[in-house]
Amino acid sequence: MTSALTAVGLPADAPCEPTTGATGELFRVSVGASTYALRLVSAASAVVGVLATMDAARGAGLPVPALIRQADWTNGHALLFEWMSGLSVPEALTRDPSSAGEMGRQLGITQRHIHGITAPASLPRVKDDPFGPPTYPIDSSGLPDGDALLHLDWHPLNVLVDNGALTAVLDWDNARAGHPYADLARTHTLLTIDPALSQLSPVERKGVAELAAGWAAGYGPEASSIPASCLAWAGRAMLRDLAARCSAEELAPVRAWTAAHEAA
Repeated sequence: MTSALTAVGLPADAPCEPTTGATGELFRVSVGASTYALRLVSAASAVVGVLATMDAARGAGLPVPALIRQADWTNGHALLFEWMSGLSVPEALTRDPSSAGEMGRQLGITQRHIHGITAPASLPRVKDDPFGPPTYPIDSSGLPDGDALLHLDWHPLNVLVDNGALTAVLDWDNARAGHPYADLARTHTLLTIDPALSQLSPVERKGVAELAAGWAAGYGPEASSIPASCLAWAGRAMLRDLAARCSAEELAPVRAWTAAHEAA
């Protein structure tokens, strides 16, 4: 860790706090009055597309962390980003459950903003290169063509807010080029059929339902009219993502939901 810090120009003894985040290791680093996000990955090539995507999103006015410095270090590649302020949406909802609808509306408006950006030429197309592990390929034949920027992990944990305002959009590792319906379908599944939702309290599930309704309203009519073929694709993606983390019993509702849309 010491060599990673010095590689990006920080003191070797700077306090580092592990935090959740994108693929790879992510740390909150404090140096005096300044705070940074330090991300460690296997190699620079692993994040070329991600950095291009973040540049495009930030250039379009979205609150995306700026890259300060990057460098190779002993165990891979280190990237130093500015630290973005704010609480994750779930944390904010814990403090103020009544804000679920409005937060959802902002999620929808911002996702529509993302879809208005043309994806960088270096970014793979979701139909040709689905995100996630290649050991479980996804049938993407039902997706329409497109060249919009897709986040493909658009859910409350990847958005920060402060005093009701959206302050950061995080975790662009899944980003691809494609039709917005793919991204909308992916978000729909994350907000409605993810097995993790069953672990929430009734009050928390009510908040997520209000957030989902606000998201659809904020985005516009397309979020409520996603083609069945795109929903089926998103269901297959969720089954692939959770195969190693959930039991067959836990995934049974997702499998049934996906099959119903495949048959539609």
